Amino acid sequence: MNPVSLVENHPSCWKNIDGQKVLPNGQSWRPLLLLLCYSMKILSEASNVSKTQESPFDQHRLFGFHPRSPPLPYLLSWLLQTRTYPKLPTDQGGADNGDSDIEIVDLSDSDLDEDEDEYDQLPPFKPMKKS
Repeated sequence: MNPVSLVENHPSCWKNIDGQKVLPNGQSWRPLLLLLCYSMKILSEASNVSKTQESPFDQHRLFGFHPRSPPLPYLLSWLLQTRTYPKLPTDQGGADNGDSDIEIVDLSDSDLDEDEDEYDQLPPFKPMKKS
């Protein structure tokens, strides 16, 4: 991952009300550059910490299975990407106008009582213990 930050440092470049030099789109570039520098430093430190916390004895490696996790900067950039999700056809539960078929006001007290009965029938919660 190669970080890129746009800067405008020409003496006649635009300045905002605070006197900071700005890009042609009006954004102040210095805070963005500092944010990029700090985030890269934090990511490199987090990568180093995650590498040092690996245990010397790993049961997966005994069987020839070597799971590799992606580098932290790649993982974070992948998680932060916006994605469009396909819409379901109407016969599979999707709606044409995006509205739900069930309105909140349509729920009656009898429906809520059924949910409470199902909740009461659940087994008690037992926290897991470290082994």
